[in-house]
Amino acid sequence: MNRFNRKFNIQRKRHERWQTIHSMLSAFVGVIDVYDGASPDDVQAMRVIHKKLYECSEIAKKHLEVSANYGRFLR
Repeated sequence: MNRFNRKFNIQRKRHERWQTIHSMLSAFVGVIDVYDGASPDDVQAMRVIHKKLYECSEIAKKHLEVSANYGRFLR
């Protein structure tokens, strides 16, 4: 396997990893938005969880964009 193939495969795996993480976090954030029948304490806890998940989702999104742009420099 030549150097380009190794770098390409590593970058592809990295991009897939961040894409999976971002999609899972984005899906989970949508579940936390439903407050039907929740007590005020539950709503407060879900808002804190939502905030943390959103922060993690943004971090994953940034890494996903970096990994997508990095592939352009391999050529």
